[in-house]
Amino acid sequence: MTVSTEVDHNEYTGNGVTTSFPYTFRIFKKSDLVVQVSDLNGNVTKLVLDAGYTVTGAGTYSGGAVVLPSPLAAGWRITIERVLDVVQETDLRNQGKFFPEVHEDAFDYLTMLIQRCFGWFRRALMKPSLLAKYYDAKQNRISNLADPSLEQDAVNNRSMRNYVDAAIAGVIGGFGWFIQYGSGAVYRTFQDKMRDGVSIKDFGAQNGILNDNKDAFTKSLHSFSSVFVPEGVFNTSLVSLSRCGLYGTGGGTIKQYDRDGNHLVFNMPDGGMLSTLTIMGNKSDDSVQGHQVSFSGGHDVSVKNIRFTNTRGPGFSLIAYPDNGIPSGYIVRDIRGEYLGFANNKKAGCVLFDSSQNTLIDGVIARNYPQFGAVELKTAAKYNIVSNVIGEECQHVVYNGTETETAPTNNIISSVMANNPKYAAVVVGKGTGNLISDVLVDYSESDAKQAHGVTVQGNNNIASNILMTGCDGKNESGDLQTSTTIRFLDAARSNYASIFPMYSSSGVVTFEEGCIRNFVEIKHPGDRNNILSSASAVTGISSIDGTTNSNVVHVPALGQYVGTMSGRFEWWVKYFNLANQTLVSADKFRMLAEGDVSLAVGGGISSQLKLFNSDNTKGTMSLINGNIRISTGNSEYIQFSDSAMTPSTTNTYSLGLAGRAWSGGFTQSAFTVLSDARFKTAPEVIDEKILDAWERVEWVSYQYLDRIEVKGKDGARWHFGAVAQHVISVFQNEGIDVSRLAFICYDKWNETPAEYRDVTEEEHSAGVYPLIQTKVLVREAVEAGECYGIRYEEALILESAMMRRRVKKLEEQVLQLTGN
Repeated sequence: MTVSTEVDHNEYTGNGVTTSFPYTFRIFKKSDLVVQVSDLNGNVTKLVLDAGYTVTGAGTYSGGAVVLPSPLAAGWRITIERVLDVVQETDLRNQGKFFPEVHEDAFDYLTMLIQRCFGWFRRALMKPSLLAKYYDAKQNRISNLADPSLEQDAVNNRSMRNYVDAAIAGVIGGFGWFIQYGSGAVYRTFQDKMRDGVSIKDFGAQNGILNDNKDAFTKSLHSFSSVFVPEGVFNTSLVSLSRCGLYGTGGGTIKQYDRDGNHLVFNMPDGGMLSTLTIMGNKSDDSVQGHQVSFSGGHDVSVKNIRFTNTRGPGFSLIAYPDNGIPSGYIVRDIRGEYLGFANNKKAGCVLFDSSQNTLIDGVIARNYPQFGAVELKTAAKYNIVSNVIGEECQHVVYNGTETETAPTNNIISSVMANNPKYAAVVVGKGTGNLISDVLVDYSESDAKQAHGVTVQGNNNIASNILMTGCDGKNESGDLQTSTTIRFLDAARSNYASIFPMYSSSGVVTFEEGCIRNFVEIKHPGDRNNILSSASAVTGISSIDGTTNSNVVHVPALGQYVGTMSGRFEWWVKYFNLANQTLVSADKFRMLAEGDVSLAVGGGISSQLKLFNSDNTKGTMSLINGNIRISTGNSEYIQFSDSAMTPSTTNTYSLGLAGRAWSGGFTQSAFTVLSDARFKTAPEVIDEKILDAWERVEWVSYQYLDRIEVKGKDGARWHFGAVAQHVISVFQNEGIDVSRLAFICYDKWNETPAEYRDVTEEEHSAGVYPLIQTKVLVREAVEAGECYGIRYEEALILESAMMRRRVKKLEEQVLQLTGN
């Protein structure tokens, strides 16, 4: 037979099932095969005949199979190779017999050896052609290569790794180059590139709950301004440094190693950052004091994307306080914190900046923090902005300084979401000039017994757009709950608030005793139709007193305007000058315009203008059936019609009083006195004793004393008439009781004190009154007194009757004398 193929080996890959692998070439005996297997890692093992495999088909021309005792593992490789001893065992003798098969076997054996040699050559590292300048390894490894010694020596894996390790470690330099993507990038060594970032692990930090990495944090931040904290939990006891520069990518956690006290303290840092990390507390119980991150003074520091966990006990998650300088220029963003072990008034909070200036705090989410809530500004903090704050079930959400007499001023607090707080959303505290805006408070699932939107204690603060919801008189636990959207404490002065009380319970505004000049606009009253219908809607409503210190509440949607600090309401069509003393403080309502001015009131079937005093006395001016009626009591009135001015009841009221008499009057015709017989008793002749007494009454001339005081003795005019006391004396001498006679009048009145008003600032400014004068007389005092009077129309009737009697007597005497 011929050797018709160059194949002298076969290769296969196991599938975990097959045990029989064919070989496709001729062998003389089973031992002519060498069988090797390679595992998944490239480790090669030579199998032993009859122990590691058996062979079938030996001596045949078509080949046979190698059979393994167990399936070849999936992915493993097997090679079946023909390997012959390099010998010539065929003995050909001279003149011996010629056996063709023997000769062919000898030639075949020789051919197989030649194929074996060529097989070795094919596995050698060879140039692909005579022109090629390289050797082609055909994707095979070159193994067992010695370490290089000369410049042109090939490099093995071991020597290459040793060199690179030394280069990266800084033992040697200049090995390998890096160039950044993009136009203009320059070459740098890998060693230089690797030093761009410094990790806490570079200084020995280890991830694990039992390791205190204080030295690693301290040494790294002493050496570098920015240190990376990789993914993992890194414990450290108290770290106190002047440099702040720790950052991560979100997976790094710095955990407190100690069970009490402060954790990370940065003393007067000049710039720096703390970013994208989790800070985990580790206090032993809820009473242990300590802060998680503290900044003592310092400026221009950025704290961003920090999460505080396992927070408990008194203290703050993040605090900045003055020490050899105030904290200033901080940017604090994207802070999240959750507190464990809530208790009312526990002195803890998420973020506190004490006496800070020019600081931005934006994006704080705090859960379950006690007294100081999500954010607190304290002491002399000013020119800071606090915005986008969410507090979930915190006692307060934003706390703006109530602990010290020096309080925050000129700060902006905006966009605050209070999700079921335990007491109040925002506490403005004792500060001045703070602007609070856009606060939303929801108490629908809160267990608070007192529900406040914004509480103000200082002066000249603005609280705008305060929306409060979720109050129905009871808290989540079913206990009674008092509510107020805006609350002014006793020292609050000259503050403004605009509110939206969108809940069903009654309390809306609280003015505590002592607060003055605070103005509240209820932009929308919710379902309320009368803000004054319930005494509890505005607590401390007596402070709305219309003085210069009055608190004021306006509800435009209800048309209710309660209180004024000027003591009046004014509507000016336009400004124009008024003569001094044209307006006085008693003019509480002023509607002013130039030219022809009219005021229209009414529009219904009847119109009424009601006047009343605080003692419930009242009067009205009404338009009824075309007649104007001025009421002086419940049913008494004076009416003006087209033809007459009439009282409500005939013969009941006087025009003027003894102590308040008219000086005179003018009429074009005489008064008509009722003389209808139907309204009188039967006529009787005047008693002669009365006429006798009247005859002794003297007519006299006199001057009024009050006119002499005004005009002088020579200027006062003379009057003619009778003196009441003389008339009374004459009549009493005749035994006549003058109290039964209508022409003699007697009135007595009590003392009426003088009435004054305050001089207004406008009147002082205009020079109407000197600055030293603070009061103006409105109505003079009337001393208690009595007064006698005579009804001259009846006295003249007596005079006429007496004269008629005398004339009659004289006529009778004349008749007697003349006999006629």
